[in-house]
Amino acid sequence: MFAVVAGTLYQDKAKANLTALKELHIIPQDSFLSRGDGLDGLIWMSYQRGASFDFATQPNYLRLVQRLQAAMSKLGLYSGPVDGLIGPTTVKAFRSYLARFDLQPGAILTDYSLAEIERNAGDGFHSDEERNAARALGYTDAQSFNDARSGGFTSASAFAQAKNMGFTTQSDYDAAVSGGFRNRDEYQSAQTGGFTAANEYRAAVQLGIQTNAELVGYRASGFSDPAAFRDAKQKGFGDKASYDKAEARKLKAARTSATALLSDAETFLKLNPQTSNLVEIAGQAAALNTQVQTDSTDALDSSALRLSNLLMAVPGYSEFSASRDKERAREIEKRKAEIFAELQAERQALKHWMSSHLTSAKLPEVVQEVKALDEITDTNDLDTLADAREAVRAMIARQALADELDTGKAADSQSGSGASQESDSATYAVTDLNKALLRGPLEDVVVLYNASPKAPSLLRTISGQFSLTKNQAWICLLGPQRTPALDKALLEAIDPMGARQ
Repeated sequence: MFAVVAGTLYQDKAKANLTALKELHIIPQDSFLSRGDGLDGLIWMSYQRGASFDFATQPNYLRLVQRLQAAMSKLGLYSGPVDGLIGPTTVKAFRSYLARFDLQPGAILTDYSLAEIERNAGDGFHSDEERNAARALGYTDAQSFNDARSGGFTSASAFAQAKNMGFTTQSDYDAAVSGGFRNRDEYQSAQTGGFTAANEYRAAVQLGIQTNAELVGYRASGFSDPAAFRDAKQKGFGDKASYDKAEARKLKAARTSATALLSDAETFLKLNPQTSNLVEIAGQAAALNTQVQTDSTDALDSSALRLSNLLMAVPGYSEFSASRDKERAREIEKRKAEIFAELQAERQALKHWMSSHLTSAKLPEVVQEVKALDEITDTNDLDTLADAREAVRAMIARQALADELDTGKAADSQSGSGASQESDSATYAVTDLNKALLRGPLEDVVVLYNASPKAPSLLRTISGQFSLTKNQAWICLLGPQRTPALDKALLEAIDPMGARQ
């Protein structure tokens, strides 16, 4: 029969020591407290005379607890000092160890069980069986073994290489190696941008491109400068051809506007040579005239704005400019009407040709061009109409269709001639009296009139009849530009009638 004496202590400290020693399994779980009457007659052989009876101060016990604390510290479960003194922190660490390794505490903490704890603290394995299985696969510690298993690795060498590259799963590692990536950071950045191949990702990085979709779009766009490509994308363009076309239109419009402004300024100043800020206007006009041939739309617009501001400050120029703008607008509408009429005529001629050439090798391109003409039926943009005219003319030239279309137009004209023929846009019959007004280009019509609002005006109506109006003059002129040759021809025509200029 034997007993373990935990010391001679006050009851409150003795209870705490008993609980801690039991928790650490240093003493049997059935240990208990006793008053210790006559203790000095029983234990004199176990202690040196004069030594403390407190078990927690004995060297063997201190070394045992220190070893336990050191093992718990390696496992990251204990952060206190390795001093051999038991307390709540040491007990809590031991409990965490048992929970982590899913262990049941033994009856008492022996040298063997403490050695097992220390070995687990060294390599992390739960048992010799697990340790042997891991080492058979090339793993030397439980952390690597468990990480490899959770990451889907079957080879310790592959796991080591993956870990060195920063990967934790076999699938990511395989994908990265297959794609040629150097490390996890590069692979993840590439994945974020939608890249699967390292060479594509690195090419994009060199170009300053963030995503695979952007790289594909850039390569297909025709741009050679990524910054220009991004600028075009921000403006709504996906390819260089459409962007350049739009920019060319903007530049053309800016040049046209600048040229019109210079023309208006010159005409106005000829009529108003005493303008107070003439010198300043002339200087800015000279600067704008120099910039008209530059390729910078912004610079041209800025220079034009400065000249416009100077002119607008001159009394009377605003009204003069508005009048000139209206004249130009009418001219543009005239040009649009002419081009539109030409396109409609070509469209009808092409459709007529299609109806009798369904087996021709030329048919596919003709169909495509007619579809393009159908799409611009409602457009009111002069540049779009002009581009369409150039496109249809180019197609007719490529397919050598001019003679065939002219033949069809001639046949249509003959079949549609006669007094009862009506125009497409009006219900007036074409007669000998009005055919000069309704047929042919507008440039063929010349109108002579008295400009005074009080003078009677002799007008030829759309029906071809003459009408005499008085006390008013309503004038709408569309025709050729006045030239000395035209003046001479008109004078020769009206001279026999007694008319004078």
